[in-house]
Amino acid sequence: MLNSLKGNLKELAKSKLGLAMLRGYYFIIGSMGYFYRYKYFFKCTISRTARVTGWKQVSLGRNVVICNRTWLNVNHRDSQGIKAITIGDNSFIGENNFLTAGAHITIGAYALTTSNCSFIGASHNIDSVMTPYIRTGVDSENIIQVGVNCFFGYGSTVIGNVSIGHGSIIGAKSVVLHDIPPFSIVVGNPAKVIKRYDFSSQKWVKTDIDESLIPSQEEYLELVEKGNDLILMPYILAAKNFSSII
Repeated sequence: MLNSLKGNLKELAKSKLGLAMLRGYYFIIGSMGYFYRYKYFFKCTISRTARVTGWKQVSLGRNVVICNRTWLNVNHRDSQGIKAITIGDNSFIGENNFLTAGAHITIGAYALTTSNCSFIGASHNIDSVMTPYIRTGVDSENIIQVGVNCFFGYGSTVIGNVSIGHGSIIGAKSVVLHDIPPFSIVVGNPAKVIKRYDFSSQKWVKTDIDESLIPSQEEYLELVEKGNDLILMPYILAAKNFSSII
């Protein structure tokens, strides 16, 4: 019904009255988004200033924190049963983050992002220069996958079809364009691996490591969960007001 109404309103948008009605339509569906916030009320902490477009295609795990002015953007609604954006348990998404899904974005449990991080899985089509880019639509092929317990430094960016292995650290202002193996530290634009975690010495090293000692993501998650099943998050950082502490 709403889709039919939207189509009719687009035809009316050529007039002032039709344009006003179209704005009213978006106000209505925007108001409906608050019901989804209540769905997560006892499960997650979501800032009042956070924005979600496409609530039906978003899945948030237990004890997830979404901070101020972060935007989760779903471009397509036909995901065939697969959520466009999934964020795992005990993950903290910092201020001013931007997640825009192509096919889908999956962020594993215990993720930590600082301020101004971006996960860009979709971009506007630019094939026709005679069409306003705001009307050309976006691509829907890219998949961004982030493993368990990854840390993203200030202003880091992930673009395109990228997989980031579990236990990895993305340095501040880094731009990730290619797959990153598990337990890596990467920096730069484009991001390059500068260290790997060596399980034999239990240190971050610049030399090659024994890949056979690296636990699988499932094994690693079990290890991380021991004693960390429920983390006391800095929930106050998701508050619109009173977000400072003594």
